[in-house]
Amino acid sequence: MSYREESYYKEFRDLLGELKSRLSELKTERTSLKSENRKLSNELKEVRSQLAESGRETVRLREELDQLKAAKEQNESSEISSSHSTGGEPEQGTSTAHSDVDSNKTTADVEQDLFSELGKNEKVVLRQQITELIRRIDKHLERSRQ
Repeated sequence: MSYREESYYKEFRDLLGELKSRLSELKTERTSLKSENRKLSNELKEVRSQLAESGRETVRLREELDQLKAAKEQNESSEISSSHSTGGEPEQGTSTAHSDVDSNKTTADVEQDLFSELGKNEKVVLRQQITELIRRIDKHLERSRQ
């Protein structure tokens, strides 16, 4: 009886066949995972760029809000000085009072003021951008859990 007819050799050949089959499956799965990883990486880059753009837009709007506040304070200051013929005292007191009020505002108050300064169309666009960003993040998180 040759070794090829022995039971241990047949078991070995069967196991070797199973290993080759499983190796082929793993290679296919690896290729699929690489493809999905590339797709998710590209999507993540897109989400990051949208987030960066939203951040730049927020900074721009905050700067615009600061300019509007400064113009408003300057306007109020000039109205007070023109209504008081005695001069500098009331104007200085008023500007101090305004700066105290501004320094006591929380970030949420400033953001609410910023949001209230936006026009109706700008609010709609901002809400859409935020909603789309949240949807994409949720979708990405859901995929990463699977």
